[in-house]
Amino acid sequence: MIQFDNITHDERKKVAEEAAPLLLQLQGPNLGGPGATMVLGTSMTEVMITPQWVAAEGLGGESGEQSLLQSTGQTISIVETRANNGTAVGYVRHATGTGRDNTAVQITAVSGSVIAGRIRDGLEWIKANVQGEPTVRVLTAPAYQLTALGLYAGDELTGILTVTPMTGGLPIANEQVLTPAEFRQRLRTFAPIQGLEP
Repeated sequence: MIQFDNITHDERKKVAEEAAPLLLQLQGPNLGGPGATMVLGTSMTEVMITPQWVAAEGLGGESGEQSLLQSTGQTISIVETRANNGTAVGYVRHATGTGRDNTAVQITAVSGSVIAGRIRDGLEWIKANVQGEPTVRVLTAPAYQLTALGLYAGDELTGILTVTPMTGGLPIANEQVLTPAEFRQRLRTFAPIQGLEP
């Protein structure tokens, strides 16, 4: 059985209340129109894969290299609709407060992206194919335009499942869990996106 980092009921309720009007604007027809029931599905902590982590070697093994992964301080919650057999129609990225007594929630992004469905499909694949009880977190790598699911044992990243389609000949297949070392080795063959020059 897979596990997730905790998010309180009050925080989930606040996220759902604040995100619902925005999602209706983005995905109204897919949600079944005004008044349709939306469900806030799985919520996962987000961790950023940096180019420094990809390039790292010899920093005291995996634990030393994992220090180069960056917590974004965000949680990604999948949004589903009861229409169309519970289709994942988007996600909400949000920062949360410090617990039950301080449930300050800040919505930082609402998206109707198909990535929500790919994340949910990845979770179903993990449930069916991975042994044990890993904690699952969303791994984002903006410099590589890549989204993956990280499998953790405690705070140690032990496996990575890519959920975005791989383009440009990237030698990482979906439905294949790689160790962090294997993942980095394959990703090193591609230069990260540098962005626009000023």
